Amino acid sequence: MLHTGISNDPIYLDADPVRLKQIISNLLSNAYKHTRPGGETILSGYKNDQEAVISVKDNGTGICPQLIPRLFQPFVQAGMPLDRSCEGLGLGLSITKGIAELHGGSVEAHSEGLGKGSEFMIRLPLSETGTHERFEKTKQKEAGMHKLKILIIEDNRDFVNLLSAMLDSEGYQVKASYDGHEGVETCRRFRPDIVFCDIGLPGMNGFEVAKIIKGDDDLKNTYLAALTGYAGESDLKRTKESGFDRHISKPANFDKIRHLIEEYREAIKA
Repeated sequence: MLHTGISNDPIYLDADPVRLKQIISNLLSNAYKHTRPGGETILSGYKNDQEAVISVKDNGTGICPQLIPRLFQPFVQAGMPLDRSCEGLGLGLSITKGIAELHGGSVEAHSEGLGKGSEFMIRLPLSETGTHERFEKTKQKEAGMHKLKILIIEDNRDFVNLLSAMLDSEGYQVKASYDGHEGVETCRRFRPDIVFCDIGLPGMNGFEVAKIIKGDDDLKNTYLAALTGYAGESDLKRTKESGFDRHISKPANFDKIRHLIEEYREAIKA
């Protein structure tokens, strides 16, 4: 059963309502999956100092304590015991964390242990009242900006979904390909500004993809970033020789990806 407790006081946020709906839905979905029939889930929203707090609390299966520090990491299930009582709650939590952080906020989890329920809290910075005028100015500014086109070439579909959601939430046009041959063809059709490309790809590896793209007169100015677990000195040298402009090691920190995109924006302004 779902109960709600939403503050009657107005709460102003600078936020994308579609993305807020997405992360709240993620938390409610997790609560539903991990609460037995007849259990209860409470959705609440209120102000706390300079923050807006959205809480989803349930009396379901709870979370084993050793999992909580790693709960929002992608693919947290890896290395967990076969006992499903300690399994991760899914990739949706990684997306929830990423979207909250893109809004300047955070998300946290609390549980007293297995069988004792859990609570997830999204914290977002409050905006000043009367934000409509500022919102309209932001929209006008964004309308005058070139909307960057980004291609992700990566065979790990879960990682692609996570990165695509985060980039999409920042307003970029995003497409994905899952092997090297498809990536090259998509690049020719899509003409992206930036390509994030894995190295260990099926069919055609990332080094080969980079050489083809940089060897094409129509694509040679595409900004290529290797997004890979290969991070040795020889790997860095080979990515450079293949034509990559940057190298980002996995597991990728989204702040690094955001910083790379901002560097690219500054470079094309110069």
